[in-house]
Amino acid sequence: MIFLGERLTSRKAFGIFLALAGALLAMGFSTLLSIEFRGRLFGDILVFVSILLWAVFTVYSKKLSAKLGAMELLGIITIMGAITMTPVGLAEMWWHGTHLSSITLKSWAAIGFLGLTCSFFATLLYFLALERMESQRLGVYLYTIPPMTYVVAWLYLGEHVGWNLAAGSALVLAGVYLTERG
Repeated sequence: MIFLGERLTSRKAFGIFLALAGALLAMGFSTLLSIEFRGRLFGDILVFVSILLWAVFTVYSKKLSAKLGAMELLGIITIMGAITMTPVGLAEMWWHGTHLSSITLKSWAAIGFLGLTCSFFATLLYFLALERMESQRLGVYLYTIPPMTYVVAWLYLGEHVGWNLAAGSALVLAGVYLTERG
């Protein structure tokens, strides 16, 4: 709204609120009430800073995707990510005494899978969607990540899905629907 001049209708605002409430409900009351000032507060702060940075990234990417296109923007971000993360990864390996030759084939396959699916395809699809819709509408779709994660964790890992996950997921989907129609 502030930087791109996108219009926030009351329906969109209610949809965003509903999706956020659903994501919080899916987290569970015990998780929300368990903020500790010793161990977890720093991690919680990092999560909120990450969310803020993702919002800035989305708004800035919306402007850039209009000028550059999704593929060129993805290329630039991939190169920037490689330049900034390679020294961090090498330092981490040095710190732990790990060598490239000690990384197993299974680990390389996992790294390749994550790089291809999460870093490349997911980001490309995100930028293609960003070219075609308002950033606030696209941002609300990110609320669907927790419910999708729960379903995949239930199917693949056999994890338990409680009432709060199901109810929270329903609120998230309702909020996304309202925002999309807003």
